[in-house]
Amino acid sequence: QMADQSIPGFHETIIRSTDGGKTWGDPTLMNQYVAETSLAIDPNDSTHILAVTRMQRMLLPGENRATVESLTGLPAGTAWVYKNGMLLESNDSGNTFHEAAGGLIGAGQARGTLLWTANDTVVIAHTGGNPPQGPDVRVLARISLDGGDTWVNGTIGGTSQYNQSTTFELVPSPPGH
Repeated sequence: QMADQSIPGFHETIIRSTDGGKTWGDPTLMNQYVAETSLAIDPNDSTHILAVTRMQRMLLPGENRATVESLTGLPAGTAWVYKNGMLLESNDSGNTFHEAAGGLIGAGQARGTLLWTANDTVVIAHTGGNPPQGPDVRVLARISLDGGDTWVNGTIGGTSQYNQSTTFELVPSPPGH
């Protein structure tokens, strides 16, 4: 638990060890409103970390509901105006995290996992989401061939925006969904 419980949110944290788990450092807040996070460390640069996570929160004081609903894709009047997948990034060994370029993805596209290969290919598999027409139970994937700098989108150069990348269908109807 975070020492300061007056801050609203889920308080997803990361705790690092630099000696193989003999001792552990202080927790670092990844993002105030995320949970269910999967991390991958760059195999060629241990200071670079990607995290795919679920961002979920209600409307904050002063926010415009229509603007937030337009950004998140959730239906009008939804209590949790953010219930999206999000890509976070750290360039300092996980001491701080920030939203990656275009890091917020569709409503319900929240539960995911990462694979980061030695040749710098990143594959992020995540749930299909919850579009207005109903739940999408597919397992989708987004791919980067350069460690997350750009994402495959059908063009030669790709896109720097994670949320503008192509979603590939991995499994159309997984068991248990």
